[in-house]
Amino acid sequence: MYFYFFDSFLNQKKYSTQIKEIETQLVDLGIDGRLFKLTPLRNLKEALRESYKKGVQTFVAVGDDATLNKLINNLPSLKVKIGFIPINKTHLSYGLGIENGKKACLQIANRLLKTVNLARILDEYFLGSITLSGTDFVIDCDGQYEIQSLYPQQTILITNLGSFDNWVSNPADDKLEVVFWPQKKSLFSKIDRRSLFLVKKLIIKSQGKKNLPLKTETNKILKTPVAIHIAKAKIDIIVGKNRLF
Repeated sequence: MYFYFFDSFLNQKKYSTQIKEIETQLVDLGIDGRLFKLTPLRNLKEALRESYKKGVQTFVAVGDDATLNKLINNLPSLKVKIGFIPINKTHLSYGLGIENGKKACLQIANRLLKTVNLARILDEYFLGSITLSGTDFVIDCDGQYEIQSLYPQQTILITNLGSFDNWVSNPADDKLEVVFWPQKKSLFSKIDRRSLFLVKKLIIKSQGKKNLPLKTETNKILKTPVAIHIAKAKIDIIVGKNRLF
């Protein structure tokens, strides 16, 4: 039995053809199930709980990376199978090797599963990455040392599942990767090398007294200090053959 969570932004008219194609493909493949389309008047958590009690064991997010993370965070149990049908290519779909739109339906039907870690930021799980930028963030790593960018335009990636240029993280190694990417350089300056740190838990703090904002994968805005760690819970998620791990 399947549960399909269609995010609220898919109610826009421009997505109607693509959604219809997905719904038709699910029926043709024999993997149709409950279609839950989120609106301000509908409760996702309650719908998931009700379907889980009825025996549904495969829950699929239809939308973007935030949609997948919303699904994970609202499930009554993580001891289920999780799938993803991205409307457009996303960071998580690329890492998982999942195609766009109706092509992803065939991968859902094939049910190639991998067990992966989840990261936790305060009371919220996330599957992919959090991106920071600038010199004002200080990161405490496992309570043993602190790291900080020296360059205002440098990107800092805190990731469980993700990729950047030719680098790929491993979402099954029980660790978070903290990657400092070189800032953009002029033609006459040297290129900074990438720095990589493997940690199990970290605290993002701010330089000075101000509390700095950062955005989670569900688009929630938090302010420093913020703790992030690898969660004890893991999930079984449907992947494609071209996954990055």
